[in-house]
Formats: sequence, C-alpha cells, structure tokens
Amino acid sequence: MLSTRESTYVRPTVVVCRKQSVIRSFVVQLMLVSLGVPLSNAQQAGSVDAKAWAGKTVALTARPRARFMSYSAAKLSFGVFGIAAAAVQGKEIIEQNGIENPAPQLVKALFDAAQAPYGLNAASLAPLPVDATDASSVARAAHGADLVFDVRPVSSSLEPLLRQKGRYYVTQEFQFQVIDVASGRILRDGSCVRTTQSDSDLPTRDELLGDHAKGLKSVLNTQRDFCLEYFELTVLGLPPSEVRRTPDAQPH
Repeated sequence: MLSTRESTYVRPTVVVCRKQSVIRSFVVQLMLVSLGVPLSNAQQAGSVDAKAWAGKTVALTARPRARFMSYSAAKLSFGVFGIAAAAVQGKEIIEQNGIENPAPQLVKALFDAAQAPYGLNAASLAPLPVDATDASSVARAAHGADLVFDVRPVSSSLEPLLRQKGRYYVTQEFQFQVIDVASGRILRDGSCVRTTQSDSDLPTRDELLGDHAKGLKSVLNTQRDFCLEYFELTVLGLPPSEVRRTPDAQPH
C-alpha cells in the first residue's frame, strides 16, 4: 500500500482545466519518483486485471466524512479533554460553513476516470451508505454488482504549527479500494495522506476560516484532487491525466 505525506502546492478542482491537470499530474509523478516508485511499476500494478474488468458493473460507496478535528495550542495540552473539544469545534466548522463530504465526489471521479479505459458499467444501485471497514461487509452491501469502488475518508484536521506561532496547517487522509463482490476480496487498494505542514508560508486560523472558511475549503479541495490523481495512477493504473484529457479541452 502506497501512502503520501507531502505538502500541497497546486489548486486544481475535481472538474479540472487542462493547465491545472498538467501541474497536478506532474506533482504526483514527481512525488512517486521521490518515493522510489517507478511510474511504469505504479501503473502496471494497477492494470493487471484490466481485461477481466471489461463489462463489469461497479457500485460506489457513500461513506460519511471523517471526523474533522480543529486543534489549538491549548487543546493540544489538555490530552483527551482537548481531543474531545477539538472534535466538537471541528464539527461546528464543518456544519456552519457548509463544507462538503469529499468521499462521494472522489469515488465518483475515480469511476468516471476508469469507466471508458476499462469498459466498466455503472451498477443499478444507489451509492452504498456503508461505514464498515472490512471488505466482506462492503461486498455484501453491493449485492447485484460485480465490483465496488470504495473511498473512505480516514482523518481530517486543522492544527497549529507550534514552532510558528499563529500559523495553522491542514491534513487529510483517504483510502481507496476496489472490491470484488463475489469473493469479498480487495483487488486494488491505496492510501493517500496530504498535509500543508511543511509549507513555507502557512496561513493563520482566521485566514483559513474567514469568508465562510474559503481558505480551508480551498486546501481541502486541493488535497482531495491530488489524491484523485494519485489513486488514478497507482491504484487504477491509468496514465497521467494530461495524457487522458482530450486535446481540445478548454484551457482556463
């Protein structure tokens, strides 16, 4: 299972323009090389069952968001009580600012990317509202489909960088797995963690949460979209997105 924990510098969205897609794809490929993972290996690892997937129907999960934790320096010093307070404040930030659950967007984008290359079909099932972590339970919920694309948000947080007073960083983690419904086996999986912790110019808490958390939403979306590209490349074995985009895509 591959994972990443690097800073995020680009700001694409799920429906990306061509220029943004090229930048994001380059950053993902550069990160893989820095981890010692040849791009050809990453793609081949995900494409072994490509022919076997042709014509398969795919169900998508609709998992709940990960608990968003909002820490302060004071909360970090209060142990378990600080953790509880961080969870409460994080929930308030999400609800008061209308921050969307990234899981349905991410899993739908992954299916859209894989559908044509692998000849997949959407299953006639509504997105599966699962919370189980074992593949067999997810597979049982997808009875009637051949495969399940399952994205699970693992964690999400806003934390102070203690060595830089007043500066905050954002971290987010996702797991993605492709499950065979008949056997309950995981065919492909991967993990992606993104953090802005090592960014050179971190924002303040007010900068992130001001204007209905505009800054925080931007960072969360950037991290989500990096993981989209990462999963496309390493789990689904697809070529970099700039190769897959149509030549007449409208640049922004």
